Amino acid sequence: MEGCWNWRFHWRRPLRAWEEDSTQQLIEAINHRHPIQDAKDTWSWSLDVKGKYTTRSAYEQLAKKEETRLLEYRKLWRVKVPSKVSAFSWQLLLNRIPTKVNLAMHGILDGNQSINCYWCESSLKHSDHLFESCKIATNLWRKCFNWWGLQYALGNNCLDVFQQHRWHKGSKTLRKGWEMIWFTIVWSLWLSRNEASFQKKKPKEDKLFEIVQIRAFHLVRNLLNLEFSFMEWISNPLSCLTNMK
Repeated sequence: MEGCWNWRFHWRRPLRAWEEDSTQQLIEAINHRHPIQDAKDTWSWSLDVKGKYTTRSAYEQLAKKEETRLLEYRKLWRVKVPSKVSAFSWQLLLNRIPTKVNLAMHGILDGNQSINCYWCESSLKHSDHLFESCKIATNLWRKCFNWWGLQYALGNNCLDVFQQHRWHKGSKTLRKGWEMIWFTIVWSLWLSRNEASFQKKKPKEDKLFEIVQIRAFHLVRNLLNLEFSFMEWISNPLSCLTNMK
């Protein structure tokens, strides 16, 4: 039909899962543009009223997008957790950990090598799958939210969940304790992933939840200098923190 375009892409090889997502984003972007026949192509910069590229407009746009992330990254390093856990979590939020998706994107994994999830065996589309959308991770987050008596809600990525922990209502001690739970969960998921990768050990969900409770108990108790028993901790973690002087 006149004025309508149908884009057909021909690839040299089958697309991987994350490449399919990128292709869909490309199609959605160009579908809003309608090429004009018999007209000369021109460049236009949408961030400038005159359509001209300026370094300042590009910098301001990038600064807006990164401002929130930079603030969260700074806060991440202030939480009292072991340095190796802080370093890992920082890499996680930057999408720099060696997941199957990232290894494949950098050409480290062979093209014929499976990039399915170690746990649920679904096709991986993004690096956050291991910590968010995999059923093992989702169930662990649900158990932890229920354990703390909070409504279960996950964001679109790990940063969203970290920010939820940052804005948790309550005392300063309570917020610090809740932040440590986030670190404990993502660190435990990563260690369990490594066991599945190198030792072929699939996690048992109840066991993984117990491990998080134990690690969080020692972390919160030691680093915040609080006194409570393990039974008190697993029964009512909020009370363990809010009742402290």
